Amino acid sequence: MHKFRVGADRPSMDPMERRRQRSVIKRKAINFTKIVSLVGIRHATDSKNSVVRRVVWILWLMFGTGFALHQIIERLQEYNAYILRTDLQFITDQDQLQFPQVTLCNDNPVPKVSKTVDDVLTKIDENYKSMKDSEKKEPRSRKEHEDKLKAHLQDLRYLTSQWEEQSKNFSMSAQDAFVEAMFDHKAVEAHEVMTDLGYCYAFSTNEKPYLSSKGGASNGLYFVLRLGHTKFDKYPGYKMLIHDPHVEPRFKGSTAVIDLKFQTLTRVAISYEHILYRGLPYYDCNDTDEYYRTSNCLAACDEEVNKFKCNCSDVYMKDDSRYPVCSYGELLSCTQYFPPDVVNSPKLEGCKCDRECNTSTYKTSATQTPSLVLAKEVLSGYVFYPSITYTKAENVPAYLFLDLLGDIGGALSLLLGATILTVYEVCEFIVLVVKDYVLFQFLK
Repeated sequence: MHKFRVGADRPSMDPMERRRQRSVIKRKAINFTKIVSLVGIRHATDSKNSVVRRVVWILWLMFGTGFALHQIIERLQEYNAYILRTDLQFITDQDQLQFPQVTLCNDNPVPKVSKTVDDVLTKIDENYKSMKDSEKKEPRSRKEHEDKLKAHLQDLRYLTSQWEEQSKNFSMSAQDAFVEAMFDHKAVEAHEVMTDLGYCYAFSTNEKPYLSSKGGASNGLYFVLRLGHTKFDKYPGYKMLIHDPHVEPRFKGSTAVIDLKFQTLTRVAISYEHILYRGLPYYDCNDTDEYYRTSNCLAACDEEVNKFKCNCSDVYMKDDSRYPVCSYGELLSCTQYFPPDVVNSPKLEGCKCDRECNTSTYKTSATQTPSLVLAKEVLSGYVFYPSITYTKAENVPAYLFLDLLGDIGGALSLLLGATILTVYEVCEFIVLVVKDYVLFQFLK
């Protein structure tokens, strides 16, 4: 048995063997040029043709190969850029359309209070104004902030324990707040929900959605509300937010809030737009959860900031065993009187929210007219679809893989008379030649 070693110990190849090897490779290459499906290469390699003719064909092949490679590289770059285009569809053949959630909040979060609570709230209001006035006159350090705040809150312990239950008792129940509520000519009941404005009322929630089968004001939501305002109300009324049922209602900072005033009839026409984004690699968004919403994630981050600043949790926030429930006085005071550097905490780092791939947007057009028919302590409104249609916007790839193959094939065919199979022929020939060379080197 012969053993071969790769390296310096292997005997050098005989010159005759080298010439024979080159001759075999040359013969295979010439035969390949005669059968390959590439226009022009046969003429450029045919020794029977004149030198001028062969040079012309070689120049044409060089130009075609270079230009085809340029076109192919451009198309590959365009494909790898993952460009999207927006495909808009106006859907008109719907039998039903899901109604958005309608959340209504009283401008006064505590319209129903007893004499004792009324006195305490008055005292809170006075202490709040006193702290604000003194702060303008005499700036204090953070410790002095906290000491002053604690001194004021000592008199407000009445509202500290069981604030959630007390705040619920201060608000009117849905049964007391609504004179009437109807959807599609049928009586409906509002759900009581906790928001950043206190206890509010919601229709068409995620748990109990409404479906519209006809357009028009009479086929939507109609309601009549009692104001129930007190001396703490400067401008009695309600705030209304129309939003995706999968989005938690947040009134503060929202630009979509509609103000409802007493003795006023409000008509709100809504239009629905469904937007779909492609996930990675086209667009960096969360495509694993159909009901994921970026606004819910941002609201959770905002809650963490407020909990850390106030060292307590507001009643509308999710239950958190790390923090006690805030008192009414703490809610009024903590965010105004803690210095801004309080929020610069390592605990809050890493709060990152992905973009959503599935978005439902509701645009509103509101008109308000005074109504002398309504009593002084009530207001009413209509919320409706003008028609059962909606807009669907979907981001789709602008350059597909089949488009890439078509452009590559077009460049090869136009400039070289070649196809994708020609590329395979060339690659196969190179592989076979390399294999023969390696076998010849190491097995001879």
